[in-house]
Amino acid sequence: MDAAEVPFRGWRLAQESLERVLALRGAPMPRPRGAAGAPWVGAARVRDPAAHVALADRILGGEVPAFETAWLRIGTPPDWLRDPRTGLRAPPVFGRAVDYRDPTIVGDAKYVWEPNRHLHLVALAQAYRLTGERRYLDGIGLHLDTWLAQCRYPLGINWSSALEAGIRLLNWSATWHLIGGTDSPLFAGTDGERRRDHLLASVYLHAGFIRRHVSRYSSANNHTLGEMAGLYVGATTWPLWTAMARWKASARRILIAEAMRQTAPDGVDRERAIGYHCYALEYMLIAALAGRAAAEPFPESFWQRLYGMVDFLAAISDPDGRPPMFGDSDGGTALRLGPDRALPPAARYAAWVGLPAPEPATEEAGWLVRATSAAAGPRIPPSAFPNGGYYVLRDDGAACGTLQVVADAGPLGLPPLAAHGHAGALAFTMSIDGIPFLTDPGTYDYYSESRWRDYFRSTAAHNTVRVDEQDQSAPAGRFLWKSQARTRVLRWSADPAVDELEAEHDGYRRLADPVTHRRRISLDKAARCVRVTDRITCAAPHVVEWFWHIAETWRITRDETGITASRGASVVRVQTPDGLASDVTVGDEVRPAGWRSPAFGLRIPCATVVWRGEIAGPATVETLFTIQRAG
Repeated sequence: MDAAEVPFRGWRLAQESLERVLALRGAPMPRPRGAAGAPWVGAARVRDPAAHVALADRILGGEVPAFETAWLRIGTPPDWLRDPRTGLRAPPVFGRAVDYRDPTIVGDAKYVWEPNRHLHLVALAQAYRLTGERRYLDGIGLHLDTWLAQCRYPLGINWSSALEAGIRLLNWSATWHLIGGTDSPLFAGTDGERRRDHLLASVYLHAGFIRRHVSRYSSANNHTLGEMAGLYVGATTWPLWTAMARWKASARRILIAEAMRQTAPDGVDRERAIGYHCYALEYMLIAALAGRAAAEPFPESFWQRLYGMVDFLAAISDPDGRPPMFGDSDGGTALRLGPDRALPPAARYAAWVGLPAPEPATEEAGWLVRATSAAAGPRIPPSAFPNGGYYVLRDDGAACGTLQVVADAGPLGLPPLAAHGHAGALAFTMSIDGIPFLTDPGTYDYYSESRWRDYFRSTAAHNTVRVDEQDQSAPAGRFLWKSQARTRVLRWSADPAVDELEAEHDGYRRLADPVTHRRRISLDKAARCVRVTDRITCAAPHVVEWFWHIAETWRITRDETGITASRGASVVRVQTPDGLASDVTVGDEVRPAGWRSPAFGLRIPCATVVWRGEIAGPATVETLFTIQRAG
């Protein structure tokens, strides 16, 4: 914290104490007046509703989709305070006092919060819109009724985070519009009117809760964007109270300012975590679409930043649309409009902003009202993002397929905490013919054993160099660093023959004998090879290690000179540099080593090649990856 944040935190604690007293006394609720706002989602033309219906039926059966691949059984009716994995039920105490980081109290907060975001209500609403079947509407009613009964403000884990409240408002808004708003059969009759009144009262409480607990100062990251998007969309959907107009104006102002601060001019989210880049893009876009529907268009500069964010995803993605997952990713999303969770993010968000995209993505985006912008059009993504610190070295050779390297030569993350960054300065990924070869480790989990959290964001889990078994940036907590490596780009060039990046970082300058690591990556398009030259500058002896994480789909063979990796027709040869010991580890749970996480909550073994040696002073080591065709 800086000096200004300390008194703010003290004031926030005092505010929460007062909030607890007033809430428990039961302050009177203002009555809603007026009409709801214009919809930003609506009916889409879906060629085959079967996938939507199957998803909705599974939800009615008591399961909800979570993260990228998981399903969580929440039951029918759901227990909204229960961790679906451990069965532990979070205590119904004052929400802001719940220590959601303590698994002995709440289980894993991520798995409690995910179904409480109510993304699945949108899926039920879509099935109702497509089929007209009342059972999907009744399912929404059951989930809303039980949630409102079990999660009364301000008690429980679902009143501990303003971000969670914001995402819930986004999905309540989409659900409200899809089922017909005030005139929906869900709100017909005496029981329906009572349900609507309870829902609207909770909307007002959500909005006030978010406004009082906006993430500020060192916590002002993607949380602030999500909170303000939720508040803005909620106030736009339900402008039924005098305070909502004031809160909406404030939310819009903060959202625009934070979006410009948290994203670089070249379209890279400054948290430098691809999962949170997607989160930020969703928050910003949903708010902009709601604003457009309400005849309150966001500035053109805001939309241009959105297009840049989509361009960045397209530039770093493989031909199938999959980006390397640099930094943290919890596998979540703010809004799920289609049943296909495997839809590549580059395609999905291109369609959302109205840029050209494959048909499945375009169909999904059809649920968004007036999604296409007049400013959108065909775009050629750049290969260098100097503000964000990413560089794409690429060869689209038709005879041998695509060879792509994406290099990380930027800061650890958004200052001051860099909460979602990983200690992988000068690391890179490599794909061949659209198939990952050198991979980024992913995230795995936040609140499991600390050793797994530490491993997946460590230097040893990335394709880079480690000195004296120390991380380049030193962690101080799950989302905190006590030292942060700074990276400087020395040279970048891209031409028809060779793409080349040279950069260095100072993460090891903190050692007793300061060390600088400089790396040059050259992609020779004619020779189909990637040459990596590492220069270690120091004055005393150090132990240096090189880590290469190879995707599990490749077959690895070793000999006395190096390794050969093969997959289908592609063969990669890597020679071990002279004087270095070589080792290959797969799925070691003790150290740990030899793992990657393709989705949140999932870890799988992969081959990690490690070279190790001791240097007595400045040293230069060259690694050559030669890509060939079998036969």
